[in-house]
Amino acid sequence: MVGLKSMIDARKGLDQQIYQATWQRLHEAIEPWPNIGPHGGPIAWPLSLSDDFASLLKNGDWIARIMLLHYGVAMRLLCHRWYVRDWGRRLVLATLELLDDIPQEWEETISWIRRAAARED
Repeated sequence: MVGLKSMIDARKGLDQQIYQATWQRLHEAIEPWPNIGPHGGPIAWPLSLSDDFASLLKNGDWIARIMLLHYGVAMRLLCHRWYVRDWGRRLVLATLELLDDIPQEWEETISWIRRAAARED
C-alpha cells in the first residue's frame, strides 16, 4: 500500500483528490487487521466508495484498478472467516483476467497481487 500511496501522491490532476480519499478509506479499513475494526474493516470499504471513484474504475483507470485489487488482497486475508472464504481471491483473479496490457509501472504490483491472492494459507 505504501507504493500505491507514493504513486497517488506523484500523480497530479483532477482525479488526485478522489484517489487520495479512496486510498485513505482503504488504508483505514485494512490497518486494524487482523481485527475488523470499528467501521467494518475491508468488508465495509465498498460502501464508502464515491460515484467518482466508481466512474474511474468503470473507465479502466489503472490507479482505481490497483486499489480494487488491494481490496481483494485485504479480503483474501480474511479467508478464514466463514462469511468471506475465497471471495478476495476470486475477486482478484476475476479482475486480473479482464486486464489486457499491463502498463510497465504496474507490472511489479500486479505480480505481487497475483502471488498474494494465490497463497494457500
